[in-house]
Parts: sequence; structure tokens; C-alpha cells
Amino acid sequence: DTNGNGIIDIEEFVEGCCALAAAHREDVDKNKAVAEFFTLSMTGAIGFTEFSQWYIEQLPCTSDLNGNLVEAVQRAVAAISKPAPGGGSGNAAVAAGSGASAARGLRGGPGHASAKKGFIESEADVRDDIETFERRLRSTGDSSDEDAKASEIPIAPSTSQEMAQLAKELRELRRRRRAAKSAEDAESLRAQEKGKNARMRDLWRQRQKEKRGQLEIEGTVNSKGTRLEGVVVELAVESDYLASTMSGKTGTFRHRVVAQLGRAMRLIARKAGFAETCKRMGGDGTRHVRFELLPLCLQEHFQAKPGVKDTKIFEDPESGAKFEVPVGELTKDGKPFEGNAEFSAAIVDVTSTAGLEAMPPLTGRSVRGAVIPMQSAGCVFVGLKDANDSKSLGLAPDGSGIEVSLPSNAPLPLHQPSVWHYNDTVGEWEQTMQPLAVNGSELPPPNPDQEVSDEVAEVEDAALAAKQEEKEGDLQSNRKKMDEQRHKDGEEKICTCGYEGKKAILPLVCESADLSLADPPKRIFAETETGSAGIFELRFPYRTEEEQKVSATRARDHPEVILSHHLAKAKDVLGDPKAFGTRSRTSLFYTRQARDALPALNHLADWLIEHAEVKNDATGEVAEDVDPSLIPLKALEKLAGYWARSSYDSSVRSSGPTLHELQTALTDCCGQVPEA
Repeated sequence: DTNGNGIIDIEEFVEGCCALAAAHREDVDKNKAVAEFFTLSMTGAIGFTEFSQWYIEQLPCTSDLNGNLVEAVQRAVAAISKPAPGGGSGNAAVAAGSGASAARGLRGGPGHASAKKGFIESEADVRDDIETFERRLRSTGDSSDEDAKASEIPIAPSTSQEMAQLAKELRELRRRRRAAKSAEDAESLRAQEKGKNARMRDLWRQRQKEKRGQLEIEGTVNSKGTRLEGVVVELAVESDYLASTMSGKTGTFRHRVVAQLGRAMRLIARKAGFAETCKRMGGDGTRHVRFELLPLCLQEHFQAKPGVKDTKIFEDPESGAKFEVPVGELTKDGKPFEGNAEFSAAIVDVTSTAGLEAMPPLTGRSVRGAVIPMQSAGCVFVGLKDANDSKSLGLAPDGSGIEVSLPSNAPLPLHQPSVWHYNDTVGEWEQTMQPLAVNGSELPPPNPDQEVSDEVAEVEDAALAAKQEEKEGDLQSNRKKMDEQRHKDGEEKICTCGYEGKKAILPLVCESADLSLADPPKRIFAETETGSAGIFELRFPYRTEEEQKVSATRARDHPEVILSHHLAKAKDVLGDPKAFGTRSRTSLFYTRQARDALPALNHLADWLIEHAEVKNDATGEVAEDVDPSLIPLKALEKLAGYWARSSYDSSVRSSGPTLHELQTALTDCCGQVPEA
């Protein structure tokens, strides 16, 4: 847990797998490690317990080693959980935090279960040790800090417990399949894997439904490697504050609120002596957050007086940053401010990992409206407040603003830099037209027209094309057999391509209000089936009125007939994707008229998600160990590519919204693709 956020991220997991492989003198298979991570994380975030249990399950595979690595790990776990003989002062001190961070703090303490050389605990004992450690961690700390302790040791609901057990069984099946000595055994185990994977996906959907409508945020507040106590953490939507809590002795906090569908929330952390920071939140389910607070390098007071053409200069001797604050341009609640003001500042070291962690995610909205990745050449936090009541102050919109001179050793970006401002109301960086000088030379302001680039053609899906070609081949083959059969029986030739059938049946289908816009391809009416006598017949006969009525009733239940109605409805409301080009609509359209398309978009999204397949590109096999949340994201990407295209940044190379925008929208809308 190198970043100390209490969970094991994918990079940390792969790094751990590489270390294990090196200790076992094996080749590193990072693809296998990534697949293993996604299997583990399907049941939720990977904490110390989940990682340890996964590792213990690997121990039977290491029996041929010399035992040094296994012994070291097991003695460390024993040291964590078992007090030294005599108890009392011999117990190891409990480290601040939880999970792997706490384990690191405890490893150096006394209390080994045994100093005997070659000591090895059984697998069951090691499991008990970990559970003892978690119970011990739960029982320590301030008893009044219930929320913090609850966030450190979450209690899994029954669905999650079943998922965890199923994930364990899947890992065991996969291990046995890889070690199988015959093809028959391997195939049998693979079949069991597929069944359990299907059950895992069902459980994942069930858990999503159970958590729908509730947002739980768990996190820690840190500063330069130290957990911070007493940090106020507030949750707000626009100007409304939903909840407030304070970090406990271990620096942890937790919020549990009703999810706000389609509304972005802000999670704000503030503490005296530190720069305030903010993160964007949304959707439902559980979110894990890690705040990194920057200590203030400047805290100065001065007298503000409206209309005075004067500036106060403040300088940070360590970084060399200089700030010129106009004393006559301060405002409070939109009105000119006069009185004792406090100016504060913090300098972000953008060349260090810790500095970047203190900043909001480096994606921002350009002056043209595209969401693009950012590279920071320098960053500062500045704050202005009334020294008497600590309320925030602003700057006059028509004033000169605060001029900042910031020395930086960071590399310059490939594109022309510009000034970006973090809008904490909407939770994103925004490019500004403010002047910027680099090494004494003033740069021209950003030019929105330079962002426009040629459209990128949609990549053809080879697998989908092959599937459609196979279905078309079956259809034509059956038509040919039916024509030959009718000719052999001396029956007259009829239209079997679907044209005449559609012409006769579709008007009757469209009499239903729910299918008034249906217009499926004619191949639907060319489908055949084997009749009671074992001969080929049209699935939708059309030659008599009675046949037409029966066929119309049957066609109304055909999935692609229903799909065609919803496609037409979406096209009717949102426009023809082929003719729509890159033209975007006003926000009023999307918040009002476009909502008429929600039922149709819901059907289209369900269709895409239900029929989606994830396959290994190299082998063509279905990939079972893929996070199911990827599928709704891909469905949203497809629909947004049709109806949410706009002018875009040339560096992104996408005619639709970026993946970051899609993921944010889907999260804010609690996973509901049509709303997103």
C-alpha cells in the first residue's frame, strides 16, 4: 500500500505479484496479475485482509521452496496479532491507520509467537492471526470515534460475502485447471469456472441494486506521510451542504448520504494551517478517498479598503513565489469589502508525487468545452478571508486580480501553456483567458479554433461483422432450401426476401401505439422455421388476411421489431446521427426536450448491455474475468458517439466525449446509462 490509502490499487497489486515471482525465481506474468486483480476486486476494494487471504491461498503452491519467504511472512503476521509473554508493555503498539499501513507500523514490534528457527504456522492459524489482528485493531483507538472505526472495518453485506466466497472458489478452480494433467480435467474445470463466473456477474448486478440510491464515502486525510486528526470534511451539492464530519485520531472519516442522481457533489477538507482541498463525488455505492493537505507557506494580514490603488506584496522565501494582492479590489458576498483581511498561500511541488496527490485530478475543460488531460508546470493555492469571522472573500470581476510570480523547475508541456483555475463548485479545472508570461515573454491567449480537428472514422468491429455475416449466410441458405422445396412440390414461387412480407405485415404492427414507429429490416420477415411436417416455412406468412393478422401479432413480440421502434424514437427526438455531424444543442434541449427519448434510450442501453460480449482478441475465447461495470460504460460510449458529439480537442482524437467524461456522467447518474 505504497500511497497509504488503505486499499491495494492495481499498480500496487502487480508490484506485489512481481516481488512474489522474483522470490519464487519465476518469470513475471503481468497480464495474469492484472486478471487476478480484477477477479479479486469484483467483490469490492482490496484491503489488507483480502490481499492477505489471497496470498495465503498461494502458499500451497510454494511448498517446494526453501521456506524462507513463507516463514518471514508468517512470523510477521504472528508478530502483529500475538502479544509477548506476560502481556502489558510487551504488546506491540497499534499503528495509526488500518490495513497494510497499520501492519507496517506493527512489524517492528515485539511479540513473535515463536523464535524457534523454521517455525511455520498452519494455513488455518495464519487466517486466525489476521482475523485477530483486525479484531484488535477494531478494539483500539478513541471509543467516541465510531464513524472512523466503522470506516476502517466495514461489515460486508451477505451478497458481498457470497461474492468473496465465490471469488475464492474461482481462484482455486483456476489454479487447479492450470495444474491439470489431462485435457479432460482442464475442460471440466473450465466448465465449472464459466458457471461460477455467470453466478458472479448475477451477484454483482444484485449488489448494485442493493446499493442503489445510497452513497458511502470512506477515506483518510494525510499531509506529508502523517494522518491528520480534526479535519472538517464536508459534502456539498452546489451551494447546499449535505453533511459534515471530522477525521478521527487515525485520520479516517466516513459519510453516508442519499445519492444525488445526476448531480455532482463536492467533498471538501479543511483544517487551520492547511490549504483547503476539494474532490468531486457522485453516483451511489462505496467510494474510497485519500486527501493530501498542503501546509500553508504564507498567512498574512492586511487592511483592505475599496477603491485604493495599492497592492500588498507577500513572498515565500523557500520557493521564491511572490504574490501581489490588490487591497482595493476585495469583495464579500458580492459587495466591496473594507476591514482586516487574511491572505494565505501554499505552493504545490508539481515535480513530486506528493505534490501531485494534493491537486485535483489533472483533467480539465478547455475554453472550447472539451475535457482534456493536463500537465502542470506550476500550481499555487491562494485563499482570502475576513480575519474577523473567517468568511471567504473574493476579487472584483473587473479588477486586476492577484499577480503571481512562480519559479518552477517542471518541464514545459509540448503545447503552449495557459492559466487554469479549479472551479470547486462544479469540481473541475477550467482553462482561462488570463495573461501568462513564461521567462519574461507574454504568451498569446488560448485560441479555441485551434482545437478543431478532422473527424475520426469509427473503427469497424471485425467480430461483429463476422457474426452478422454468419447470420446472413444462414438466412440465405434457408431461403434457398425453401425455394427448392416449393419448386420440388410444384408450388408457385413467392417472395422470400422479406420485401412483400414487410409490406403486408408492418402496417398492422404499427397500429399498436407502442410500436407506431417500428421499421425493422426486411430480413426479419424473411426468417424461416421448420413446420410440423418437417418442411421449411416462412416464420411470418403474408399471403392471406388471416396469415397477416397472425404474423402481425407474432412480429410485435420480435425483439428487433421492438428495437427498431425505439431507434426511430431516439432519432426522432435527438436527430439523425448521420446527418447530425458535430452540431451540438443547447443545455436547455438536453434538460427538457431530450428527456422524451429516455424510454427509448433505456431500451437501447439494455439491448447493448444484454448482447455485449468480451472476448480475448488473440484466442477468440470469451473473457469471463472482466469487471461487469465496463459493459454499461461501453454502451454509454456507443450512444454518446451517436448523439453527444461536439467540437473536441485535437489531442484527444475522439468525436464523442472522453472516457473521463463518460465515467463521470455514469457515476453521477448512479450507473443509469440513459440519464448519463
